[in-house]
Amino acid sequence: MRPRTARSLLFGLLLAGAALTGVLLLRTPTFTVGVLYSDYPPFLATEVDMLSTAQAYVDWYNDRGGPVRLRLVAAPFSLDPEAAFEEFRRHRAAVVLGGSLSELAESALPHAARHRIPFVSPTAQTESFQGLDDWFFRVQMSLNRTTERTVALLRHLQADRVVAFVSRRNEAYGLETVRRTRDAAGIPVEIIDAEGDVNARRDWMKGQEAPSVAWIVATPETSYWLCHLVRNHWPETTLLLSIWSLSSGHERLDDIGGLSFYFVENYDPWLEEKGGADPFRDAVHAAYGRSLSMLFHYTTAAMDLIAAAAEEDPRARGEALRRNLAPRTVRRPGWTVTLDGWGDPKGRPRIFRRDPEGVEEVLLP
Repeated sequence: MRPRTARSLLFGLLLAGAALTGVLLLRTPTFTVGVLYSDYPPFLATEVDMLSTAQAYVDWYNDRGGPVRLRLVAAPFSLDPEAAFEEFRRHRAAVVLGGSLSELAESALPHAARHRIPFVSPTAQTESFQGLDDWFFRVQMSLNRTTERTVALLRHLQADRVVAFVSRRNEAYGLETVRRTRDAAGIPVEIIDAEGDVNARRDWMKGQEAPSVAWIVATPETSYWLCHLVRNHWPETTLLLSIWSLSSGHERLDDIGGLSFYFVENYDPWLEEKGGADPFRDAVHAAYGRSLSMLFHYTTAAMDLIAAAAEEDPRARGEALRRNLAPRTVRRPGWTVTLDGWGDPKGRPRIFRRDPEGVEEVLLP
């Protein structure tokens, strides 16, 4: 074969390969994920954490290649999410991720139902939609499961008096959790507003007899300084932290010398320190070199759920997509989420104790 002829043949093959690649890319279906987030200041920290994790997941997923290409459309809201859902409809979003807090999930779901778009929450525990054939899906267990385990823990600790510092910013979770636990355990629980002047709170604590348990149910920022106060003024009191308290920035608690506390959760948020196979987590670690929040892990599980349904049928929408999301099992390093036919996780949370030496699971019946 002459050199010119060989070069022409090679060039033709390269063109054909490029054309085939282009056709394959064009044939890869796009699956649009809407992210609904509140820009109201008290909720912004957890909502931005959820949004940034979703965006990083989409970039990582698409870079790997696969049967579907994910596309993310984010829309903020302050009070009424209807305009955001209209935005999702215009962009033909197949599913919406949102509701890092129960209160936000409750405000969004009526709009999701009206637009017939499945709504997936990473961390909402509200029972308002539990066991319903609706448009709500989640990877965090419902409130009654957490309540049952918290009652078991308080009885194990032989608590006879509990002071609960509760934020009023997410009452669908915070106050409801404490009230249900108090009623089920039959233990006196004094509910104190978690927010307020630090000096006033310190003076109040100085004048109080130390309770057997101090329970903090608040934002991560508020929980951090309350841990300082409890450690300094009630050193013998057992400390219990909520899921909300640990949702982001849990590693900062290690800065409080000698701090020990219990928490009720599905998995150990310090697990990442022990390594393990998780390509997405490792990619984010390599890019940013920082500890990852609990909300990061729950949002990742929610995105795993969405991606699995998209891969099964990338063109499914509405009712068909709703049936693809659940029942389904999502496996993550250190924990597994199994959704029933209603989109609610099965099983029950675990009980952990964290101290300066590390984390241990507390096994209770």
